[in-house]
Amino acid sequence: MSEKPGSCRMAVCNSPSPCLSPDLARLLAQVRELCDLCPSCIRHCAFLQQHGKPGKIAAGYDPDNPAHHERAFLCSLCGLCAELCPKAADPARMFLLMRREAMRRGMDHFPQHKGLKDYEALGFWRPFSWYGLPQGCSTVFFPGCALPGVRPRQTRQLFLSLQDIVPNLGALLCCCARPSHDLGRQARFEELFPPLGKSLVGCGIKTVVCACPGCQKIFGEYGAGIEVISAWEILAQQADFMPILNGEQVAVHDSCALRRADSVHDAVRLLLVKRGFDLQEMDHSRTKTFCCGEGGAVKSLNPSLAEAWTRKRSQEADSRLVVSYCAGCTQFLDKGMKSAHLVDALFSEDKGPPLTSALPRQALTYFNRLAFKYWLGRRLNKALRQGSNLADLKKQAYEK
Repeated sequence: MSEKPGSCRMAVCNSPSPCLSPDLARLLAQVRELCDLCPSCIRHCAFLQQHGKPGKIAAGYDPDNPAHHERAFLCSLCGLCAELCPKAADPARMFLLMRREAMRRGMDHFPQHKGLKDYEALGFWRPFSWYGLPQGCSTVFFPGCALPGVRPRQTRQLFLSLQDIVPNLGALLCCCARPSHDLGRQARFEELFPPLGKSLVGCGIKTVVCACPGCQKIFGEYGAGIEVISAWEILAQQADFMPILNGEQVAVHDSCALRRADSVHDAVRLLLVKRGFDLQEMDHSRTKTFCCGEGGAVKSLNPSLAEAWTRKRSQEADSRLVVSYCAGCTQFLDKGMKSAHLVDALFSEDKGPPLTSALPRQALTYFNRLAFKYWLGRRLNKALRQGSNLADLKKQAYEK
């Protein structure tokens, strides 16, 4: 029986070929070769426990099998498997490339992802995007989409604290396009993010200060020519905070997007100590951190796999307050344990331990983002260059 054009029935392509993307072909061969089927990664991952060890998955991968593509969308892409692998295999990267292959072959039709795609599109829509670049500005604050929506007051205070340290600090509101990146929509991602980075460079921006770990990861990997630093690193180096009374015991949930960012891990902990909290580490933190459950948009397809991560984190927390520096992580963790965002701990209006309030309804988060944009516009009303969307930013870069 003849194969249809572009099809591939080989379990693994040992060399790049037209039927399989070269990057995926190489990584499949690498994982198959490196993985000795030990239990290091599978011990902690409910996804791998259900679907098998990475070496076997790589060896049996059939790019024409829709079930194999769907399986790739059940991995949280958290990277713990790569961190635990004694042979330095990277299964998470393999599953990301499988997602891209699914997109290339038109096998990514999951209506459950529509909400995430719409959320990303909203971040680039003119009412929700904005930039302000004061005179002499070479550094911009990039809060991400979620934080201004769920914690608008604390995000304003965060910007003011950063502005005290970086007087000419500018601001940029839009999406980093990580949803497209993680869903394997590489063409869409390349359409959105690289032009953003190039426009910033064209406007003289050298540094982006991120409050979102996911955004920081995207800028760090794809923002060529731009230095990226977390807001927490800047604050830890120069900001002082009034110690709270009767500091509560807290544990830090590190974002899997920054599991190898030691400087961020250290800064977050230093800030909590400065604030007066009794810091206690969980077994799985820093480079060995667990996913919160949000990673890879797994919950939209299989909630039980996503919730398995949240349960693991809840068991380790053991009634302690869990502080995260990712708005998305905090939203997921809040469903299974006592949790707070780092901005709650730093900018609490009380002298005692921060008491987190219920998250606003989704409609209110959009209003909060609009209000934050308006507040920034007033705060940076003397900005020489400002506009409402990416097209305006490109124009400014060209004119400069």
